[in-house]
Amino acid sequence: MKLYIIGNGFDMAHGIDSSYSNFESYLWKKHAGDMYQIDFFNENAQCDLWTDFEAALGSLDINAITPGLEAEARRNEPEEIGRQSNQMVDIVSQGCEALMKIYKTFFEEWVEQIDISGTEAFVELDKSALFFSFNYTETLEEVYGVPENRILHIHNCRTSPSCGTLIVGHYNMARPQYSGEGWIATDEMDDSLKNLHEGMKKPVDKLIKKNEPFFKSLKGVDEVYVYGHSFNDIDLDYFKKIRRSVLPDVHWTVSYYKDEEKAKFKNILKQVLRVKNYQLVRL
Repeated sequence: MKLYIIGNGFDMAHGIDSSYSNFESYLWKKHAGDMYQIDFFNENAQCDLWTDFEAALGSLDINAITPGLEAEARRNEPEEIGRQSNQMVDIVSQGCEALMKIYKTFFEEWVEQIDISGTEAFVELDKSALFFSFNYTETLEEVYGVPENRILHIHNCRTSPSCGTLIVGHYNMARPQYSGEGWIATDEMDDSLKNLHEGMKKPVDKLIKKNEPFFKSLKGVDEVYVYGHSFNDIDLDYFKKIRRSVLPDVHWTVSYYKDEEKAKFKNILKQVLRVKNYQLVRL
């Protein structure tokens, strides 16, 4: 039996505007005010917010934005230092609120308007196989005619109200903390950061447990195809669970988009997932 693992690169390869850079363009067009409030997050995340949105959500570094404000404050009078401290807390709090709005409300709003009409199939898929999809769109169902009961949308699908809200977020267990000087109202800063970090965490362990029946159904799988996934750290636990669920000597076919991805994919397949039989193909 075959298993297809489908990532966002699959939709993008079909010309669907589902990248996080498309999300950024949508936000600037529809919600520019909130975008201005999160500029400092984008500048100080450990990766580009709009290249790897979910990873960036878990790597925000508030400490990176404070040195300039601290240096300026030390040059001011005491009453100005207090004003500066309150200003910084406001900046961070408002930025956290704006980012939560983008994450909780605007993301789903954007996904709902992604257009897949006119999309044409070009990959040969076995409709009797099982499908594990990271995508929120119904490309498999509408473009390829795959029956819904053969697909698990692990983070839910926009066309299935019964699935609940769309799931997006980071998987960084280490909560960021402000470690600046004492003149900052650290309790208020930490509260904003804690609420932001916890609110944007993806419940991977719970999702795996919830979908245990699907993973048990993989015991007869002897061919795995990964199309359009970058093997990001956030989703690796899903791949590990799948690896443990399929037959030991299963053959993996993994697609890549750029040549520089090949070394990373080979390392993950061999060192992380312990896959012996695999091939890399261009999607």
